[in-house]
Amino acid sequence: MVIALRLGGLAVLLGLVTQGLCAAGDICYILGAVSTLIQDRLYFLQGYYSFVTLNGQSIEPTSALYSVDVDDTFPIERSIPSSLVTSTDIGSDVHISKTDPFNASVPIWSSGDTLYVFGGPTSPTNVLPSYNVTSQTWKDVQVEGGSFNFGNHSFSQAVSTPDSGLSFYSGGLAPYTGPSMIRFDASNPAKLSWTNESLDHGSYGAEVPNLVDGTIVYVPAGKEGLLVSFGGYNVSEGIDSNSGFPYPSDFSVINIYDIASHTWWAQEASGVVPPTYLCQFCAGVTSSPDNTAFHITIYGGWSLLELTSYETVYTLSLPSFTWINATSVSAQSNAEQQVNSTIGRDQQSCQVYNNTQLLVLGGNIRAGHQSLTNGACNQVFAPLRALDLSTYTWQSVFDPTIEYKVPETIYSVIGGSATGDATKTVPDSGWADTKLASVMEQRPPMPTTSSSSAPSTATSTPGYHSTSSAGSSTLGYANVTKSHTGATAGGVVGGIVALALVALLVWFILRSRKRKSRGNARAAADWQSDNSKTPFEAEDTHLGELHGEHRPHEVDATQVYELPDKDYHGTELPAHGNKGTSTS
Repeated sequence: MVIALRLGGLAVLLGLVTQGLCAAGDICYILGAVSTLIQDRLYFLQGYYSFVTLNGQSIEPTSALYSVDVDDTFPIERSIPSSLVTSTDIGSDVHISKTDPFNASVPIWSSGDTLYVFGGPTSPTNVLPSYNVTSQTWKDVQVEGGSFNFGNHSFSQAVSTPDSGLSFYSGGLAPYTGPSMIRFDASNPAKLSWTNESLDHGSYGAEVPNLVDGTIVYVPAGKEGLLVSFGGYNVSEGIDSNSGFPYPSDFSVINIYDIASHTWWAQEASGVVPPTYLCQFCAGVTSSPDNTAFHITIYGGWSLLELTSYETVYTLSLPSFTWINATSVSAQSNAEQQVNSTIGRDQQSCQVYNNTQLLVLGGNIRAGHQSLTNGACNQVFAPLRALDLSTYTWQSVFDPTIEYKVPETIYSVIGGSATGDATKTVPDSGWADTKLASVMEQRPPMPTTSSSSAPSTATSTPGYHSTSSAGSSTLGYANVTKSHTGATAGGVVGGIVALALVALLVWFILRSRKRKSRGNARAAADWQSDNSKTPFEAEDTHLGELHGEHRPHEVDATQVYELPDKDYHGTELPAHGNKGTSTS
């Protein structure tokens, strides 16, 4: 039955695998990239990319910084045209270590017109690679306060805040740093500094959340803004002895950090919470038109508990701290789910543009736990998507002029209207602290200039619309990567490629069945095999399958990379401390 369902879904997929809308040099698949939004351009680097070539497509890592202008209308839900992409070679002037995109998500921060790459060095340093979008130059910069830059920062949470020049990093592994947070200050580019905060050592209130594979976002409340963190795994809760896996972070416990007072709170949330153990999702924030409420929307993700990816859309509404499931609304326009209801996307990077649209970059596309496309170019599984957060509608054309209104899906729960005026303004459980209630009523100063969009980092911070651009020229296809030079407008290698894909897909099905039978015992054993490591240092040895030397090849002799299937098969975990109602 399972094989029949998979073959049916994959047969539909094969019927859709076409490059009729593609040209040579277009980017048609992205996995493991990180992104930020600066001055109406979406910047992204690291990861693996599929480029359309004369013989179909190739998938490979690159050493370039890419950007796409998002201040004009252009078609999405298709490959990214090379004519829209600017490619900047990172070169040898800076030291950006190559990391495995399946096991590491090295954060990038942004402040003003500069982005900073945090992570990669194998030994501690106070040096950060930086890129100035105005001068289009890379250089290494020194940061005062300590040598905090080292390791891959796998599955961590990072965010930059608008206007203030502050950025933050917490959680993750490799290195495993325990409950602490890096606070990076780039307000004075000539004198960069950072501190490492932990409870009673720079931060106050509750302990710094020790999350892996969750999210942290900026919310424009309080005197200088708030950070909100949730999801993924909670390392501080320890390991479940029954499964050998860590406990999930409770989606009904929301961690809030007040930037002005360096204070953390843990606030209880209510409503329809996301699935237990959901991780590797992306998130973005919108403000109601009257600036009285904030809505944090999360999309997709991977569940270690269920061994499946999701196309779910949930929104956490503040200040009532109410979870709302918008999946049924978004599914009506979601082309991916219309192919197969078991399809999901995880490991994507997201940014919010103009307080209105969630830009989704890349991701691992799966049917259940099995990677589905294997990096193949496909007009359904697009590398760049946009979700209108006013209607939860997936867009076929990106329109930068859309204005935000509170969706009926939200105000039907919290009261008010499309313009705001929510009537539910207090958490159902009451406030964790009266000081938090007071902070939620405050607002930081509005941005003072329109010369740049609010910087946003690593699926976290909302971007603000502006009319300026990065000022860099758009490169043609020949400049995207040397290996593609000379290719002409490409099409599909017809039936031969289709037959090759059929053979590969049948191979994947048989292979995945074998993995299911052995995965549970192996994963649990791996978790407990080395007591000298922290739980997540041990996990880092098998979180994703790296590409071996014996990979299948397409007919054009391009190596086909099997995307990782997160080969975890632990026994079912208890709904540890889950106070809300979980619906997937």
